[in-house]
Amino acid sequence: MTIYIYLILGLVLLSTPVLYIKMTKAYGDEAQRLRQSVSRFVVKIEELTAERARLQEEEGELVNERVSLLGARRGLPSLGSDEVFETPEDFLLAVKIITPADIEKAAKFKEDSKSPYGLGDVLLMMDVITSAELTLAKSKVPS
Repeated sequence: MTIYIYLILGLVLLSTPVLYIKMTKAYGDEAQRLRQSVSRFVVKIEELTAERARLQEEEGELVNERVSLLGARRGLPSLGSDEVFETPEDFLLAVKIITPADIEKAAKFKEDSKSPYGLGDVLLMMDVITSAELTLAKSKVPS
């Protein structure tokens, strides 16, 4: 009986290094696979970040073009004009990017929510205007 115990113990001791080697190799393979996945994700993030920057730049150009076209209408201030407005909202109203109803909605939201932001920022949060339009409007207001 003790001989069988020694025999089983010997087989276990002999198989342990083999199992250890197999487990180590499996862990190494999995770690390598994960490193490759992370590398692919990093590359994809960089590509998407570059695409986002390109699209934001394109959006700014399109907004400037839109405002210029709107400003070309008779009686509206042009993009390059030196006309100064009291508030960014006055400029946005003048070039018909927003309506008085938009101003009323933003003012009501600002009052109801006790928002610390200006009306222009509230209009931006409500997706009525873009950040490029707000920046342009703010440039038409004296500091």
